[in-house]
Amino acid sequence: MASPYAYSASEYAQDSPNRSIVKPDVEQAADASSQPHQLAAVDETPWEEHVSVSLRGAYYCAQAAFEPLGARGGTLVMMTSTAGMQGIATLPLYSMMKGALRGFAKGLAREGGPAGVTVNVVSPIAYSPAMTAAIEADPLMGEGFSRQIPLGRVGDPENEVGAGVAMLLGPHARYVTGQTLGIDGGQFTSQ
Repeated sequence: MASPYAYSASEYAQDSPNRSIVKPDVEQAADASSQPHQLAAVDETPWEEHVSVSLRGAYYCAQAAFEPLGARGGTLVMMTSTAGMQGIATLPLYSMMKGALRGFAKGLAREGGPAGVTVNVVSPIAYSPAMTAAIEADPLMGEGFSRQIPLGRVGDPENEVGAGVAMLLGPHARYVTGQTLGIDGGQFTSQ
């Protein structure tokens, strides 16, 4: 049975004639987002890759989910990154896209609020294909995490980040909307 609080991408993929838009190539997404770059060297290709993965994906999922969520007062949770809050000098496109998702969620929270729809963003620091690729591209990044994160480690995506997402999707977070939940081991308390 589908959760009364969430409309998942997999539900959308089963119901939609546009199924391909919710099946991004994870390896390509990780490669595009984790390649260090400087603004002066960016051309249309990496720009389009970032827009396609981060912004278009969120747009299409939100667009498909919003009406069903409004019908039942559900919840939309999007994933962002701490880069969207602090920026990363070697990943300016990635930082921009992740910051844009926070603004998108705030706008959707205001739009969906009257229908009882809550919209939030989770900003984790956890192992993922993109995180692993970024650390492989910049080994000092991994070392830096242990110094910057008060808990001294990168989070577990399933047990730690998943618990935060489950909380936002559950009945105890029905008054939480338009927020960014940092599941980051306290990184932003140290700045």
